Amino acid sequence: MMIKIIKKTIILSSLCSLFTVPAILADNNKLESLTPSTNIIEEPFTLDDTQPKRLKITVNIYSPEDIQVKEGEIIKKGDIISDRTLLRKNLENQLRSTKLALNNIKSSKVLEPIRPIPTPPIQNLPPANFAQEEAQVETAELEYVQAQRAYSLALENDPFISIKAKVNHQQTEVEEAIKEVQKQGQKTASIAMINNLPPEVMEHEKYKLGQKQSELSKQQANFDLTQAELKQVQENRIIELQNLQDKVNSARAKLELANAKLRKAKSDRSLLEYNHSINTTIRIEEANQAQIAYNRQLQEYQQQVRDKEYKITQLTDSVSNLEDKLKQIAVVKSPYSGQIKKIKYENQTDNTIKVEITLVPDNEK
Repeated sequence: MMIKIIKKTIILSSLCSLFTVPAILADNNKLESLTPSTNIIEEPFTLDDTQPKRLKITVNIYSPEDIQVKEGEIIKKGDIISDRTLLRKNLENQLRSTKLALNNIKSSKVLEPIRPIPTPPIQNLPPANFAQEEAQVETAELEYVQAQRAYSLALENDPFISIKAKVNHQQTEVEEAIKEVQKQGQKTASIAMINNLPPEVMEHEKYKLGQKQSELSKQQANFDLTQAELKQVQENRIIELQNLQDKVNSARAKLELANAKLRKAKSDRSLLEYNHSINTTIRIEEANQAQIAYNRQLQEYQQQVRDKEYKITQLTDSVSNLEDKLKQIAVVKSPYSGQIKKIKYENQTDNTIKVEITLVPDNEK
């Protein structure tokens, strides 16, 4: 039987690309890409054989845990020899965390700010009206002018003219009567000194003297009565002028009070207009501040919406990348049934460990 020596070399390769995880998975950022290669070298076999005598399988791994077989272990065709368990677990953990973060962000709500309620405008003040106060001032001014006029007329009108003339006239009559009495008395005294004067003459003169004295008494009584009337008129005059003066003072006080009320009404109106202006300004400022706050909150809301959409996009891409990376992780399976003869760790480059696994198929056991 002719034996033909054939040597086969099968090279299997897979590539794991670099990936970036979201910020929430920063603890896994230390994972680096690995481009492993798996070489299976079959030693010579004959055409009558269906299996090689010995296979040397070279794999690149992250850690010894990636080797799923042990020296001396009997395996079957299709059993896993090498699997990047740590990388797979890390990627699966990242995928779960990323999906959880994605679901949390999708379920989170960004509350839209409430538009500020329009501030009701302050009603305008009614037109200023001082008609009542001004009417009171006009009435008080009229009463004051009338009181002054009455007082002035009273001062100009002299009620003593006639009675003073009467007093003066009666005083003159009294003085004349006194003179007549004195004259008659002197005459009577002179006649009394004349000797041998008939008694009738003396009696006549005495009678005349009595008449003169009676006339004087009458004139004096009239004069006293007129003086009493003058005194009464003077007292009445004083009372009248005092009453008129009191009316002037009262009218003046009433006018001053009316003017004070008018000034107060205008002052109150000015204060009311000032407060209205202040309140209007405050209301406008409050409305402006509310609108500014709403605009700021609206901008923040829009930014939060954009951030949410951006994060959803990022996390969605991360989920896709992680799923792709999981699909791309190479799993080395045994092409034959047999026994693991030897596991040799050859060298390490960066994070990659090169391992040579020797498999003896069943026909060489």
